[in-house]
Amino acid sequence: MSNDIMSPHIRAVALLGGTLSTFQAICWGIMALLGIIGHGVCEMWDKSSVFLVSMQQMYFRNENENENCQKFTYPDDQTWHGSIMAPQSILAWMIVFLIFNCLWFFASIPLIAAWKNSRQSFTGITTSIWCVVTVMVLIVDLVACAMFGSDYGKIITTSNIVSYQYLAPPAVIMTLAARGFVLWFFNLGVLVYLLCSLPNIRKYKKALKEQKRQMSMAEMYGPPAPGHESYHNSGFIADYQRSSISPPPGFNSYPNVGRLPRPDYSPPQEKTNRYSSGVVPRSLSPAKQPRRGNYKSGANLTRL
Repeated sequence: MSNDIMSPHIRAVALLGGTLSTFQAICWGIMALLGIIGHGVCEMWDKSSVFLVSMQQMYFRNENENENCQKFTYPDDQTWHGSIMAPQSILAWMIVFLIFNCLWFFASIPLIAAWKNSRQSFTGITTSIWCVVTVMVLIVDLVACAMFGSDYGKIITTSNIVSYQYLAPPAVIMTLAARGFVLWFFNLGVLVYLLCSLPNIRKYKKALKEQKRQMSMAEMYGPPAPGHESYHNSGFIADYQRSSISPPPGFNSYPNVGRLPRPDYSPPQEKTNRYSSGVVPRSLSPAKQPRRGNYKSGANLTRL
């Protein structure tokens, strides 16, 4: 088995990608959970922060007026209020973010465990699952970034007077949806690298299985015959091993001419004189039997 089947860097890349994806899944999952809570609990918002008040007025306002959450009335110079995403859409996006980040977290933990413990039987499976979930997470992030970016553009193009107070919330959420853009491209790079390495991971796994099979065959039958690198014939039995094949009928009635030599399966350049030990097959030197007749005791077996 060659060590060049799989790149030595793939383990480090898989561990780094799994660790960072776990960290991102936890952080972005917490932010999505806070967004879900903040959609229904308006009194918990910090009223002293201009940014949070603007975000609440734009994306988390409660459409049903009550004593805690009053419906927000936009200024007359802000004509974009009917064209951006509604709070119900924001709530749906927060739920989607939470679900996909949880899936990403549960896909990253087995990836780290498999590569950290060098469990080659599970690296291919865990890497494939992580790649599939990462593709879905990247697509969701890209779509959400485009939608909040669209809100940002609408505020700029439709406002009579651009208010930076209302530009900040869509810009911040757009950046968070794209994971700061840097992490999004990093996740994409790790994904492409692992996807390209999946065929080599499968080849490496098959090579390990073949190595284990060869080791088990060597323990059972000894090393392969000269000129053979591995066991390709399951019926092969080495010369120094005792055959389990039963002898044919009448074998014991044959003349005792010694052990018959086994066929030579080695390459022609490695064939040697198999009869140098003096054991000659019956077909080459048949045993001579004395002719029938009367013999005198003590004579030299000469016929009368």
